[in-house]
Amino acid sequence: MKKFYQYILLLISMALFGCSAANLVVDPYSDLEIAASHNINPDSNGRPSPVVVYVFELTSNTIFESQDFFSIYEESEKVLGP
Repeated sequence: MKKFYQYILLLISMALFGCSAANLVVDPYSDLEIAASHNINPDSNGRPSPVVVYVFELTSNTIFESQDFFSIYEESEKVLGP
């Protein structure tokens, strides 16, 4: 009977630790550093052209990874949501 109680205690402990691990919150990355050289994105004359950078805050990457570049670039709010 003692083995039975030890087994039940082990199962309860594993369930409690499993729930706490599932609710583990990982801090998001917040540092963003962009460095570009003087000759970035050259035009036909070799001069640098403007560069557009979008930064998205995603709750899930599922939709983002399933879309093509132009749908996100042209209609990001419609595709990804507000």
